[in-house]
Amino acid sequence: MPTTIEKLLGQRLGLKNIIDRFVSKIEEASDEVDDIHFQALIEKLEEKVACLRVYNENILSLTDADATPEEMVEADEYTFDVEVKLRR
Repeated sequence: MPTTIEKLLGQRLGLKNIIDRFVSKIEEASDEVDDIHFQALIEKLEEKVACLRVYNENILSLTDADATPEEMVEADEYTFDVEVKLRR
């Protein structure tokens, strides 16, 4: 049976996959989709990124002290990359 942190890591991975799909849809559709559809995609993506931040905090709270710095860097890098893509 998976531990709490393993569950959170798995759920976070699924959320990252969803975020990546939304980013791809936005990149592909930016010229082809009306403003309402595009804005809805952006809002949904922002919701998912907010959820990701919560998962990151929960995972960090359960991570042992030795793995915490690496986990922090990984979480921040991914979130930063998504935010940069959103601003393009």
